[in-house]
Amino acid sequence: MISSMPAVEFDALLKLLGDDYACDMLCALADGPTTARELTGQFEMSRPTIYRRLDRLQDAGIVNSKMQPDRDGHHRQAFYLVVDEIELHLRKDGIDGAVRADTTADD
Repeated sequence: MISSMPAVEFDALLKLLGDDYACDMLCALADGPTTARELTGQFEMSRPTIYRRLDRLQDAGIVNSKMQPDRDGHHRQAFYLVVDEIELHLRKDGIDGAVRADTTADD
């Protein structure tokens, strides 16, 4: 079932969508949960840059995280998308829209 997520701030979301690093990370997360270490290896970004973008994506309400066991016995935080769809509407009085998520997805 798809439901609306009203907590998303569209100004913050638009700013994130205009950020190449954040967009690259969103594309990577579309393939499934990923750790910051994996993202660091995939992109030419520092770990602090990765974590700053992940924090902003989480604050925007479109990414969440969960702890997952690693092969070496440690636990790592894995990040995943909680949105299925972002819909924007351009109107004479500004931009609005809706963010939709699969309510059956893991939180």
